[in-house]
Amino acid sequence: MAQAPRGKPRSMPGPAAPPMRSPSPPLTGLASPFQRDFDFRRQGATLRQNVVIGGQTYREMDNGRATVLVPVNDPLRPPELFAQQRQAVVNSLFMAQNPIAGGAYGVASMLGASPRTRENAMMAGAAADAALSIVTPGGTFRRPTPAKQGQVAAPSWRRPNFRPSELNADKQARRVEATAIAEMLGTGTKARQRIRPPGFEGEDAGHARGHLFPKELGGPGNDPRNLVTLTQRPTNDPHMSSFDKVVAQKVRAGEVVEYSSTPLYTPGVKPPAAILMTAIGSNGTRMARLVSNPAGRPRK
Repeated sequence: MAQAPRGKPRSMPGPAAPPMRSPSPPLTGLASPFQRDFDFRRQGATLRQNVVIGGQTYREMDNGRATVLVPVNDPLRPPELFAQQRQAVVNSLFMAQNPIAGGAYGVASMLGASPRTRENAMMAGAAADAALSIVTPGGTFRRPTPAKQGQVAAPSWRRPNFRPSELNADKQARRVEATAIAEMLGTGTKARQRIRPPGFEGEDAGHARGHLFPKELGGPGNDPRNLVTLTQRPTNDPHMSSFDKVVAQKVRAGEVVEYSSTPLYTPGVKPPAAILMTAIGSNGTRMARLVSNPAGRPRK
């Protein structure tokens, strides 16, 4: 057996010492491990989700070919535009669940109505959509179960057939709701001449004192809450009158119709810009119409 020379002990091979590495430079712009906004200029080509270059924030995006930086706040699109875009998304989701609201908003947009008028049309349509929810799937209204013979029926709550909202601060008529039944046909009255709805300039101007709940269905003409200034032709006749004639035919045939009429106003203009009418019948009638009113257009 070979022996190691005296004075030189045998050395056993051991693990190699790790090479010495110079310490990495500190991240000067990273405030914390969760901070994603940092100064891109001081970090070379390192990319994060969000970066700041010259005060402008950018987001890292993959366009399918390369990683690019997209401005988070585009100076060409001010914050007001972003707010409008977000509101448009909210409205779209809302209208997808409320078809009458969506239809009313769309028609108001095509008529060139103001943004507030379009919003009012959407909300009025939503009210009509909500009314549909109280109708049974079979298309008939739920009726109270009669009491058994020999028992006293529970007291029922009765509401008037004609239910107008009170005038607003500008003395303008607001939403009218009514239950149209056959007994009411022919009981309506003509508009009283001494009543001048806001914005009414007389027949020479082509204006009419228009009923929100029509005379043909029993609407009163002596109640300012039921009268608005309308352009006689074509708003009052034939656009609104033709709708009311169809409803009257349904009522005459024995159907009970929940009728609503909502004037939509533009700020600073006394006559309504449009009228939203709905009719929901006990036999399945579903009708809605949004009618433009030229008398309610802002004057240039």
